[in-house]
Amino acid sequence: MKERDLFFDNLKYILIFLVVLGHFGEAYMGHGIIRGITIVIYSFHMPLFIFVSGYFSKNITSAKIQDLNVLLLYLTFQVYHFLYTRATGLGLAYSLSFLYPVHANWYLLALFVWRLAAPYFRFFKKGSALIVVLILVLLTGFSREFNETPLYRIFFFLPFFLLGFYCNDLKALMNKYRNYRLLFVIVFFLGEASLFVIAQYKQPGYALWNAFVPYYGYIGFGNLTYGFIARTAGICCSLILAWCFLFMVPGHRTFYSDAGKNTLYVYVFHMFIVWAVALLPYRYLLTELLCIVSSFCIAYILSSTVAVNMLKRLIINIPGKPARSKSEQQDAMVTEDES
Repeated sequence: MKERDLFFDNLKYILIFLVVLGHFGEAYMGHGIIRGITIVIYSFHMPLFIFVSGYFSKNITSAKIQDLNVLLLYLTFQVYHFLYTRATGLGLAYSLSFLYPVHANWYLLALFVWRLAAPYFRFFKKGSALIVVLILVLLTGFSREFNETPLYRIFFFLPFFLLGFYCNDLKALMNKYRNYRLLFVIVFFLGEASLFVIAQYKQPGYALWNAFVPYYGYIGFGNLTYGFIARTAGICCSLILAWCFLFMVPGHRTFYSDAGKNTLYVYVFHMFIVWAVALLPYRYLLTELLCIVSSFCIAYILSSTVAVNMLKRLIINIPGKPARSKSEQQDAMVTEDES
């Protein structure tokens, strides 16, 4: 690969757009339509997001000083969120803590841990490691104390990171099943349409939420049997939907391809805007439209060259040896971006 792969740039932008839209949806979960949209998004976007991070981390053979950039980014934005909450009253950082991630910051801490652990998974057979990790993920749900710590989020999504880490060539794998593309697209839309309809009813809707957002360890695990079923169903459905969604991502240049290079900035800065916009009262259909349009604008603007040149001054990086080729640069960018 001598040039950037447009498929992955397109995929990254679509996923970061869904991340922003999903966080808008969390603010209006009490309303049927937007609850349905949010559950549809959460049914696949984070597992796929994490899979991509693992996919572009597979060249990691040992821990390097540059990997501390992700940890430094996490610590920096814990402080930024605290200052933001103190200054505006918005957000969730009511106190300064580096042990409990603020909202989306959990992913920065998780990525740091996953990348540190990645080289050691080379000592195990792929199938055996995935099965053991998956079993442990399902069983740890029976420990409520463990679920109430940030460790559970990191642990629960580890199988998706490992799937990406162990995947040698995603596009080659997809090409083997290219003839079934239409079937995968149909399965995706039928599955998501079913979830959307079910989510219109408040009680079943929140049951789906428990299945697809299980890294909130304190939600839905009072009943251990229900929690186990929810985790198992959520993982299975997410794997199927994420796989089907991949066949809908364009591989050619689009108007948002270049924006896919800078999704890191969207991820770490978007919540400061989302919390402010989400103060607006709910208005049927208008709020849904506002959330979609705002999410697209936030993702597109924050990933623009102008915004990146301004925002990168707020991000401290540990100097390291630059990537030697364009393909290596994309690998590094994707790994950092997906944090």
